[in-house]
Amino acid sequence: MYLKTNVDHYIFIRKINYNSIKIYITLDIYSGFLYISLSNLREVTMSATTKKVQKILDSLTASKSARWAYLKYQNTQGEISVYKLLLNADFMGFYKTDLEIMKNLTVAEGVETTAKEQLIASIEKSVETEFNHEKNPTKNMITFAKGIKFHPEKNELYLHCLSLEKKILVPGVYKDVKSSELTLTKNRFKKMLKQSKIRFFKINLDNILSLSSNNNRIVIRTV
Repeated sequence: MYLKTNVDHYIFIRKINYNSIKIYITLDIYSGFLYISLSNLREVTMSATTKKVQKILDSLTASKSARWAYLKYQNTQGEISVYKLLLNADFMGFYKTDLEIMKNLTVAEGVETTAKEQLIASIEKSVETEFNHEKNPTKNMITFAKGIKFHPEKNELYLHCLSLEKKILVPGVYKDVKSSELTLTKNRFKKMLKQSKIRFFKINLDNILSLSSNNNRIVIRTV
């Protein structure tokens, strides 16, 4: 059902069930093209960005160990920042460390105790489910490496990584939010935890203006 898998340079990646249609994704490792074969055998090629997709994925997944990445990124509030990121980070180790920190934290009765209990429960759920309960989109996505996923239908790259540094180039416009005392207390506790440095980025590959890779460092510019 999928394309040319009898040829050694074609690799079958994944089958996706979408709206009663079976979609088979195959990679030509020589050309860098990703091919889609539908259940009705109609063959289509992904957008013209497929070579860029493969170049990006090759750079991001070249090493299974943690790698540095610099990302110039604009969020939905218009803020433009440069991030220094660590890819392939051991999030499970971070969460387990955070869990011990919270369990050993001495707090006052009342709001601080409630904040501590809620944070512990949240961290324990993340560890038990390996983050599968979180709202980050995962349906029909291809996982290429730890914290690196690609959504072929939306042509979007998802990075779940550790932010080590952030430099704001253009401030964003944020609405004033009046938080409860409980929320403010939890936010104060979170600043002591490693998970406060974990970031999630959604990048449409058409918006990637440049990509460079040098040894163990990757530079991605989207704006």
